[in-house]
Parts: sequence; C-alpha cells; structure tokens
Amino acid sequence: MTVQDAIEMGGTHYYLFPTRTRAEAVIFNEQFEVNGKTKFFWEWAIPAGLKAQKRDKDCCIILPHNRARIQLGGTDDLTFVGQGGKSYTMSEFSLHKNNVTGFIAPILRQSEASFRANGTMRGKANQLYEMLNKTKNNPEWFVQWLKPEQTKCYCWVSDEYNLNPELIPHIGKIGPNQAPICNVQDDIDSGLISMALARQEYLNEADVSVYGAYYGYELSATRKRGGIKPISTDDEIYTFWDLGGAREDSDKTCITFAAVNYKANTARVVDYYENTGRLRGHYFDVIEQKGYRYGGHYFPHDAKRTNEWTGETSADTARMEHGVEVRFVPKTQNVLNDIEITRRGFARTEFSDSKAVDELLTHLGNYHEKESTGKPCHQNNCRECHGASHGADSFRTMQMAMHLGLVEPYLTPEIRKRTPKRVYDDGFYV
Repeated sequence: MTVQDAIEMGGTHYYLFPTRTRAEAVIFNEQFEVNGKTKFFWEWAIPAGLKAQKRDKDCCIILPHNRARIQLGGTDDLTFVGQGGKSYTMSEFSLHKNNVTGFIAPILRQSEASFRANGTMRGKANQLYEMLNKTKNNPEWFVQWLKPEQTKCYCWVSDEYNLNPELIPHIGKIGPNQAPICNVQDDIDSGLISMALARQEYLNEADVSVYGAYYGYELSATRKRGGIKPISTDDEIYTFWDLGGAREDSDKTCITFAAVNYKANTARVVDYYENTGRLRGHYFDVIEQKGYRYGGHYFPHDAKRTNEWTGETSADTARMEHGVEVRFVPKTQNVLNDIEITRRGFARTEFSDSKAVDELLTHLGNYHEKESTGKPCHQNNCRECHGASHGADSFRTMQMAMHLGLVEPYLTPEIRKRTPKRVYDDGFYV
C-alpha cells in the first residue's frame, strides 16, 4: 500500500519500525522465496519495471519516474517529526512508544496524509489494542483484526487447541501467505518454539500473555474453568498493596481488593485501583470512597522503611495521619519462589469480570521475565509489559499474605470507621 501511494502521488512516504535497525533488517536485508525465486523484501514489494533505487546511507528507496521517496526509519529517535510526508505506516505498532502518533497527528490533518498501522496483538496494554477498539466503529477508519481462523495459513491441533483442523491434510502445501502450511504444535513438540511464544505469535489474541510471562498458563486455566465472572459480595474486603511514589514519573501505587476466606484459603478479587503522582492520602480516600467493609489492609515489606526525619514507617503514617491500621507482609528470600507460590494460588482465586479487575488481569498476563537478566521486568517503559510488575506485585502481596497465614479480620468495628486526619499547625499536630 505504501508503494502504491508512492507510485501514484510522488512525495515522501514513511514506513516506520520501532527502530531504524529493525527497519533495515526487515525491508533491506530479509530475503524469502516465492515460486522458486529468492529476492529481498523491498524487491518483492516494488515492481521491477520501476527500476527503484535503494540508498543504504539514507535508508530510503527512490522511484525514478516521479522522484517519490519511501523513507524507512525508527520512531525511537523521532527524526521523522517535522519533515512532512504524504503517508505514514507504522509496522509492529504494539511495540512503538505511545506518544509517537501524537507527533504525527498534526501532519496528517495539515497535509491530508494517510496513516496505517499493522502488528501482532501483544496483550491489551499497548496502543494497537487501544486504537483498534476506539476506531473499529468509526467510518473514517478501516480496521481489520485477522486471526488464524480467517487467514488459514496454519493450523494448531493438539490436546489444548483445535485450530483449523481442516488444514491437517494440507500440511507442507503452500498456503495463502506463500509459505508452507504447518501444525504449530509440531514446532512446540520439537522445542523450536515455546508454548508461551507460540501463543503470542500465532493466536493474535489480546488476552494472550507476552513472551516470558510468568502467569500465562495460570490465566488461561482460570478462564477455562470459569474463574472470571460477575462477583458481588457483602463479605469483608481486604486490600493488598504495591507502593509507588508521589512524583509523576514514580512507580505506580496499586491496590488489589479481595474477599478472602482465610479459613479455606480462597479469594475472590472484586476490585482494583492504580495511580501515580499522588500522595499516600489519595489512596486512603479511594479506599473510603469504595465503601467496602474492610477486614484488613496489607502493605509489602518495603513499606517498613523508616522516614529519616521522623523514624516512622508507612504503617505509622497510615495510622496517625489517616486513621487506617495496616499490616506488613514480610520479605522472603527468593522472588521466583514467591512467583511460584502465586502461580499455585490462581487455582484458589476467582476474579470479577469488571473493567477494573480486567486491568489487573492484563498486568498479570504481561508480567514477564526480562530476557537479558532472567529476572522479573520492572521497567515502566518496557514495550512488552508497560510497567505491569506493580499491579502484579499487589496480587503477589495477596497470595503471599494468604500463603503465610497472615490474612485475618484484625480491624475491629471501632477502628473500621476512619478517624479524622490530623492537621499540622504551628509546629504541632492537633
């Protein structure tokens, strides 16, 4: 489509990947075979009769007949901003930074340029999923979400999946994408690809976990057994926290709300809340506004750090400033062991199908191992998970509190009702 625009309109047409290196690797350097003939991607995309000129230094392709320019690049450095173009295409859209389209939007309107985005769905915490849902019923946009059931390029037949079973007799034959039809399960069985990565790359579903996700299997099993459903309860609610900071660029503070049967060691997650750049009092206001009957509030171990001026912990501040009694979940020796305990806890946990809890489920699906370190990813700017660790850690606080037998209705009726906040006046609390 980009080539067609360049042929017909002339001018500059941007084809953008998350990085320039990726653009060069895919468009300039990748080769594939069609009907026994092998060429580079760009050579397949542009008719040979146009005698297109490839310029490696400028990372572009020139069409001599009208001097049209197809400019390849990456959006990581924003070098394309302010240059002007007739069309913009963003490939692997779910991996781009969310602010990129904000720089393109004024150009699109001022020059009546066209915009296209393509990519594989990688969970819900990305702009591809967000824009797809916002534009799917907008007549100004053409939106198409293709899945294997529509493309018929491969099948996945196993004990767990029965996707396109009619293609089994055609394995090895050329499919609609000019590649041999295969059974994805064969590659999993051989060790060529993991189950987690296969689910991400082949199913193209929004609720499939990212590669290396810790809780992908558990979430899938929870959905299959009907563990995500409408939940209403008058039971006592417990809150489980992961604490962030008060600056705009701080980590998020996340709170999981759950009705816990501490005798049976089961839980029903009924609500979830997260925010950033707010003082701690904001979150206690949210707790009060929710209107639940609370049995207890649990902070992670790092909230025990004391203020160097006052010597107070977060629990001290919660009690004295906000009239809320909280307890700590102690630190254990191994985070990966805690994650394993959390995995087992999914079988004893049900989730509300509310929008708020769906946000938590998205974080749980995206919480993953960082490939370079082998440890949990805690990057807020991670293109795969977008800071999912904070929400996932609030859920882990809950599972560890249950595992250690800490959850109990310690709040008495007398202190369930929040006491007035003390005011600092002329050097004294009054």
